[in-house]
Amino acid sequence: MSEQLLNALNRYYDTFDDSFPMAAMSGVGEGEVIEMIDRCVSEKTDVYDSGYLSGEGTY
Repeated sequence: MSEQLLNALNRYYDTFDDSFPMAAMSGVGEGEVIEMIDRCVSEKTDVYDSGYLSGEGTY
């Protein structure tokens, strides 16, 4: 796991007081995960409200 991804995960946690669901992102590249996190943080919408995951945990 890169330092850039760790920093993004920390930003997500600091913004939403919740962990980003990395387990649901298996098979998704680090760059794409970082982009998702950046969008979520900038728009102040979590991974579910942003439409990246449904309540069932599918991408």
